[in-house]
Amino acid sequence: MRVQALDRERQADDIRGIERIDRNGTLVLDRDGWYPFRDGSTFRLLGHPDFLKFPSQFAWSAKDRRLLLRPHDPAAFARDGEAVVARTAPLIQAEKADSVTLDGLSFADVPYNGAAVRLAGGSGHRVLDNRFSAVGTGVLLVGVADSEVRGNRLEHLGRSGIELTPGSAGNRIIANAIRHVGEVNFYGGGIMSAGVTRTRIANNDIRHAARYGISMKNWNPETKNTDNVIEYNRIRDVGRETADLGAIETLGRSDIDTKLVIRFNDIRGTGGIATDAAGRWMTRYKGFGVYLDDLTNGVRVEGNFLEDTGWASVFIHGGDGNRVENNIAVLTDERDRFLRFEWVPTAGTAGFLRDNEASRNLIHARVPVEQLVTALTGGEYRLENNIFDRPGRGLRAPGAPVERTQARSVQGGNQPDPYFMNPAKDDYRLRPNSPALKIGFQELPWSRIGPEGAR
Repeated sequence: MRVQALDRERQADDIRGIERIDRNGTLVLDRDGWYPFRDGSTFRLLGHPDFLKFPSQFAWSAKDRRLLLRPHDPAAFARDGEAVVARTAPLIQAEKADSVTLDGLSFADVPYNGAAVRLAGGSGHRVLDNRFSAVGTGVLLVGVADSEVRGNRLEHLGRSGIELTPGSAGNRIIANAIRHVGEVNFYGGGIMSAGVTRTRIANNDIRHAARYGISMKNWNPETKNTDNVIEYNRIRDVGRETADLGAIETLGRSDIDTKLVIRFNDIRGTGGIATDAAGRWMTRYKGFGVYLDDLTNGVRVEGNFLEDTGWASVFIHGGDGNRVENNIAVLTDERDRFLRFEWVPTAGTAGFLRDNEASRNLIHARVPVEQLVTALTGGEYRLENNIFDRPGRGLRAPGAPVERTQARSVQGGNQPDPYFMNPAKDDYRLRPNSPALKIGFQELPWSRIGPEGAR
């Protein structure tokens, strides 16, 4: 029997064994958690017969040595069902080989902390049109070069869909459909990477993730990321179990120029859930559309569609030289923001923000919002030629202050929906006479987004 423990901010989950439970009912885990467990942290007992509440849950009854399972359809399961205990990972592994091709295969029943396919070293691999279901991670690339993972369907994943480890370079992750990510271990994403270069992540469709849609981590000098492109992806409903996350998230602890491009992605619904010190749930908490975390520098965020992205459409956390251009942001809650700037005090002077700019963006508010930008010691930033399409014939929301940084931005027009074809029906194509065209705003390439737009 084990415990799944999450810190109050739900930044990561730890699945730990139980060392003991003392006479006062205090639970002692066999190892420390990733983050400190403060008041309000949550704990879930795994594998105990008394906690079989939902279909697909199972437990081991040590008393009578039976595996207990709650099926989706008890009658059908009693008639011809079977239970499979996943024990093997990986199912296919290649070490230092070249030009391995896996095409049209099905993979299932891999432990939540294991990968179905593990390719370590080598180059020229192709993982094409396979199906992965009920596996921990579908495809794990370990220091692989010039390889392609394309057209795969990955669903019901214990942790992540596709993962690239440090030293991977020149790879293409294209047109994969990834569903129900992080069903056991929440700290994962549709596509996870660290220490990668010249990588293209494009035209993937990622839905229903406990944490990230796409994440690119730089923790230390060994995990620097440079010259990568994340484009034409469709991401829906992420941050279902955790907080402090982005549909597309980067971490930049090395404080380098990443030369990263994040463009033409369609992002909707970034969730975010946590608890306060009293254990009360907080929803839409620290969820972001594009999250440039911890000193991520030199990113061009352009041509993205961002809707219902919680605290901010784009969050720049201590980074320099980032450009946010030609994006459409749809704000759906009065607490939503288009931009958030925040310093990183633990990084010293490097944590101050410098030379960040947002220009030619179109922000559409479905409800009155208090302000467009949150800046917490936000440093130097510029807003140029952005259009704010507010409800109520372009009037400012009651009581909302005019921001100093909006002085050079353009106020929305007095016509109802002067910019889009039909926003009430989620049609955000520009009208032929849209005023946004006058500031140089370019139509988003809608037909190129998602697996169907792959070339």
